[in-house]
Amino acid sequence: STLLENDAWISCLRAGVVLPASGLRIPDAVVDKWFNMLWYSQEHWRLCNHQPSTDAIDSVSFKLEDASELHGTILRKEPLVLAIKSLATTEECQQMEALGGESMTMAYVTGGSTSRGRRTLSKNLNPDLSNSSSILTKLTLRFFEVARLVTGFELYPEGQEPVNWLFYKPGYEYRPHCDGGCGQWQVARGGRVASSLLYCAVADEGGGTVFPKDGIKFEPSVGDFLVFAYNSDPNSFSYHSACPVVRGRKLTATQWYREGVSLTRNWEKIMKREL
Repeated sequence: STLLENDAWISCLRAGVVLPASGLRIPDAVVDKWFNMLWYSQEHWRLCNHQPSTDAIDSVSFKLEDASELHGTILRKEPLVLAIKSLATTEECQQMEALGGESMTMAYVTGGSTSRGRRTLSKNLNPDLSNSSSILTKLTLRFFEVARLVTGFELYPEGQEPVNWLFYKPGYEYRPHCDGGCGQWQVARGGRVASSLLYCAVADEGGGTVFPKDGIKFEPSVGDFLVFAYNSDPNSFSYHSACPVVRGRKLTATQWYREGVSLTRNWEKIMKREL
């Protein structure tokens, strides 16, 4: 069954899709298939490709331990969605890109398989927390300090999941999903309670981050940092998506945060118990 719902909208879409060289119309069935493959639904297309970015409902400023001052905009208070401008510099992002390298594979979903719903290249980066000169360690410590400050959760880098480095090229996306905690009043100790994204390259078109349940949309600049929480999240508002990249490329560093992990009780041990 097709995901295209509105007859007038479908007719407009089909009429406008032509081969660039000849101007010949592409068959309707092919247009429907391609649209569903790329955009998932009309609602997803509108949110990703047409709706403007969400305005801030509040702002925050705070200082880190190194005395640097950060400014953030709150897009939602409960559960929190907060964007911080320029958490990383362009130079730091370039160093991260060099660290990410070219040995990337198609991203996996929970269970260890690939999925059409998650089309991106991925590489896990494990910070050496004893190496204070490493760009990965510097940014990881910054991620956790910010996450602690804005969420109020006890979040520390020891025992956590690695940084997940992601590369999106045109057509790549991550369809609506939950990182953890969706629909729960309380996340079990050791479970994921929040996520963050550092944007080190942004697409020329497309590639925003959206929350379909309440229509929040964030379109980043290089160095921006988005953090969102989901403990608790009984209405699944943390359900989110990486919109398809239409032109250009996108690079992000994802960090998932667990409360109550340590070197001796790390995320892998907790995952084994959950399975």
